[in-house]
Amino acid sequence: MRESTPVPSLPRRLASAARALYGLTFEPKMELVSDLTDALCVSAMSRMVERLDADAAGRRLLAERPRLDSNHVDFEGLAALPAGTLGREFAVFLRRHGITPDSFRPPAPYFDDASAYVTLRLRQTHDLWHLLTGYAPDTCGEFMLSAFIFAQVGAPSSLLVALLGPVRYGLGRRDLPRDVLAAYRRGRAAKALTAFYWEEHWAEPLASVRARLGCAAA
Repeated sequence: MRESTPVPSLPRRLASAARALYGLTFEPKMELVSDLTDALCVSAMSRMVERLDADAAGRRLLAERPRLDSNHVDFEGLAALPAGTLGREFAVFLRRHGITPDSFRPPAPYFDDASAYVTLRLRQTHDLWHLLTGYAPDTCGEFMLSAFIFAQVGAPSSLLVALLGPVRYGLGRRDLPRDVLAAYRRGRAAKALTAFYWEEHWAEPLASVRARLGCAAA
């Protein structure tokens, strides 16, 4: 069990969030998004734990705590699955975009044990959400996925990225605000992805997983 440290004061966390936002104005790095989440989402992750605990699938996830990294998932095995399956398409997605599943850092030490796991789970499944929704792992795709995540999770960090990102990086994309709003509506309409046990569906066609979760590709 993880022993959490005292949560920093709100002014200190807001200062950390401001530094992360400032950094994001120069370079949209996932590490800075993680900083923003750590600073602003302590309460949101606690509420997410409560929602999971009120649902049978969520309670199972909290009890078993699956991990999605190279120590727990055979990514070469996923790549050998038939074309079109969730596992195969995920492995191809990671390879195509040069993403490693081990790059996501754990949340700040002041998250309690359950909230820390939920935060890590959201980070480790982030690219599965990209794959499911069809939003590319590029700058504008991250804005749309952030809106989708905010609809599903209620994380303030996702809301800020979805709202402020297009202001900074959306020049020449007049349709971007509309696309971000549509992504939020998709997130509201889809079934909860937070409790979905992805690892049990690797061999299922991606199209079937999308239908199961009410989330057709964009």
